[in-house]
Amino acid sequence: MARRILSPEDLKSKGITLSNDQRKNLERVGRFPKRVPISERTHGYIEQEIDEYLEGCIAARDAGAV
Repeated sequence: MARRILSPEDLKSKGITLSNDQRKNLERVGRFPKRVPISERTHGYIEQEIDEYLEGCIAARDAGAV
């Protein structure tokens, strides 16, 4: 299965406008998907994990948890 890697800029097209610091803080506490290192200074996110994260946000909203 081919996995698509999203850049931090690509996240905007998914509606995620969190800053780098916000994403890193959420990632550190397990509330955002972990980055994938692509090179020493570049990273991305697995699209499927981002989609699952967004589905979880929607489910939490619908359950009244937000």
